[in-house]
Amino acid sequence: MIKIKLLLLQIVGMERLARTASLRSPANQVVYKPIAKEIQIKAKKTVSKLAKEMISKGSYNENRLIEKAFERVSGRSVEELKRFSVEELDLDSKLNDGWQAVHEALDDLKGGTIYGPEIPLLSEHFRHGEQVGKGYLTRIADWTKRHPKATAAVLGGIVLGAAATYLAANYFLNLPPSFDTDRDGLLNGSNVTLPKGDSQSTRYINEGIIHRVNSDGTLTFFGEKTLGSDPHVKSPDAVNQALFLSSISQQEYDKIKADGNLANFNIDGDSWSNRFEQLTGSPYNVKNDIYAILLTHAGQGYPPVKEMFDILKNAKIPKDHIYDLGVDDNNSANFKAACDKIAQVSDKNDTVLFVINGEGAPGEFGFHKGVVENGKWHSIESARYTWFRDVTDNIVSKNKIFIFDTCYSGSAIKYLEGENTIILTSATDKQQSDFGICHKFLKAFSNPSADTDKNGYVSIGEAAEYAKNIGYSEIETPQISDISNIGKTSYLIEQIVG
Repeated sequence: MIKIKLLLLQIVGMERLARTASLRSPANQVVYKPIAKEIQIKAKKTVSKLAKEMISKGSYNENRLIEKAFERVSGRSVEELKRFSVEELDLDSKLNDGWQAVHEALDDLKGGTIYGPEIPLLSEHFRHGEQVGKGYLTRIADWTKRHPKATAAVLGGIVLGAAATYLAANYFLNLPPSFDTDRDGLLNGSNVTLPKGDSQSTRYINEGIIHRVNSDGTLTFFGEKTLGSDPHVKSPDAVNQALFLSSISQQEYDKIKADGNLANFNIDGDSWSNRFEQLTGSPYNVKNDIYAILLTHAGQGYPPVKEMFDILKNAKIPKDHIYDLGVDDNNSANFKAACDKIAQVSDKNDTVLFVINGEGAPGEFGFHKGVVENGKWHSIESARYTWFRDVTDNIVSKNKIFIFDTCYSGSAIKYLEGENTIILTSATDKQQSDFGICHKFLKAFSNPSADTDKNGYVSIGEAAEYAKNIGYSEIETPQISDISNIGKTSYLIEQIVG
């Protein structure tokens, strides 16, 4: 057995550990015996009492807790433990059992409720079968030269025994446990507030845990449990919430905490997260609703049109905020009714998207119904672009976005341009065009190349420019109108592309 283990150690390049393993003999190997019941009880009571005292005083330190508990349970000091030889450790069951009982009691405590929200639920990094970080292997090898008993804990960098591992790794080498299992910058457990400069604070900061500096000088480190996410799976939403919470004022943070909204990624209940609104200059506590009217000659039976609807739905825009006016519903009465409804329910904080696709002529648009036998769209009524201006004027919104995907659509600009209005057309006022500009516009929100300012999100202006550039041809020259210059700072869809 020893030869096999030596061979495994050599295979993984652990020559120094292999040499220390040779010091072991059957008599020298660790045999874990049941801990005396009275020691277990004493350890649990001691650890629980010390943890409560430290928490109440705001001076919780896990290493110090272990030291004090061990000294009270075993009647020996930690410094004395370090000086013991292998034989003395084997013979002194009270010393051995005291050390193991304290760690087991601490494990039980972490799984309980005493810690509350102020102490993290730390995962044990050095459990059976977990890989030890490469940077610690040499240190473990060095230490096991002086403490051969702990060699039983490591074989080829793999942890084999919890008690010996605590001895070799968690205390003497002072190796940090895995506070952040999925490495997303969040503690595995609950939020933790600690004094600045505290040893635990320093460890969290070094491990890259997202935190905020409070007005009293303490640091609050954000945890998966508080934010309602899985410590084993990276959660971009939880990370963004932590970044949001780390950068708001103390007054805002205290209110969000008091309202029970620390794990509420969308406080105002619109289509955008708190972090996205913070980054794009929109108030996170004021609802910014999105409404859309898609007036198309084909309806969702046509794949590109169906994809446009899917893009809006996936952007968390409520279904009843999206009006599907295709085929049988493609007429002026339905368009006006949809505008009137939006005017009733929207306000100055909202954005309204109008996608208008069909036949066009200079200065006017043709509504359609179905396809006639010769393959051409049948126009049942027409409307001047001045009519579109009149029926949309009643909508009071932060932004209006018009996309005209019709022949001669450039002629709509002079009738509809205005403050806080963006217009994208598929052609000039003298050109014909094919379907596509509206589809290209919505596809831009998931395309990294459309994010020209590289802030990770595509603005309305960037999407319009992207659609214009890829829609350009010798016969079609898309046009953009944005007299208020709001395109670069206004957003429609929250989707990370960077």
